[in-house]
Amino acid sequence: MFNRELFNTCTFAIVDQAMIDYLPESTNTEALVPAGLEASTQLMPMLIDMRAHAADQLDALFEVLERAEKFDEPPPVTLFVKAQLDRDKFAQYWNSMQLSGPRPDRQVWLRVHDPRVLHQLLHILPPMQREKLFGQCDAFTFWVGEEWCTVLVDAFRASVEDGTTQRIVAPFPSAARWPWDRIELIGTINRALLGAGVTGAARLITQGVLAEQLINRAISQYGLAEKADLVEFATRGLTSGADFDDNPNIARVIRPNNLSADSTLTDRFAILEKKIWTELREVVETGSTRKT
Repeated sequence: MFNRELFNTCTFAIVDQAMIDYLPESTNTEALVPAGLEASTQLMPMLIDMRAHAADQLDALFEVLERAEKFDEPPPVTLFVKAQLDRDKFAQYWNSMQLSGPRPDRQVWLRVHDPRVLHQLLHILPPMQREKLFGQCDAFTFWVGEEWCTVLVDAFRASVEDGTTQRIVAPFPSAARWPWDRIELIGTINRALLGAGVTGAARLITQGVLAEQLINRAISQYGLAEKADLVEFATRGLTSGADFDDNPNIARVIRPNNLSADSTLTDRFAILEKKIWTELREVVETGSTRKT
């Protein structure tokens, strides 16, 4: 639960551009724009430095969050950060995360301000890389799966020569060794989760793991490559059972043939009898074992 006590511990908030108009007029924001992406400033997230706001300004911001909760609406601010950084250093750190990639000549815009991306990223990264992702941040608090989650920095410490211990607070490192093959699937995974109506922070992770497996199977076993086809395959697996393609009628239409070369997977699935999907969903809902 996100309450005033937790709100008061946060140092920064990061807001999607689309939600700026829902903030109190007294809220001060600035764009977080990595070098080289200045032409896309209108897409970049906005930073709120909580420490630069007076008490009445913070009261107004918190009231907006309370109002959203009261009316069962998504909050306009979905990501708060507790960090040991001033505003300029934090902006530099965040921008280094936003524009990263496996090689200097292959940089991607990583939408870390989107809680759905951050949530999956924190799961995908191994502990050491997750610690480095945090940098000098102590906690991320974000709205995902219709609930608030707080993720604390992993307990990774190093001894110094005088015998004391301190947090490693190195700046955000090169992301070249990150599992980019998995990170680049996050958008496809999240689209499948949305299509399947998955909610709840924990289920977004467990079902996200299944969605990733389904996507990889669609690629390796059926040669699917279009993002829309991968989303369709994963969504069907989430809603109709992970082994839905064991059904020979379904398996037969997954690969396009000469007659359906220009069709999408959604088109090809649409020609199947509805009772096939109904029976599969019933098996998922009852938890029965399906025989094929």
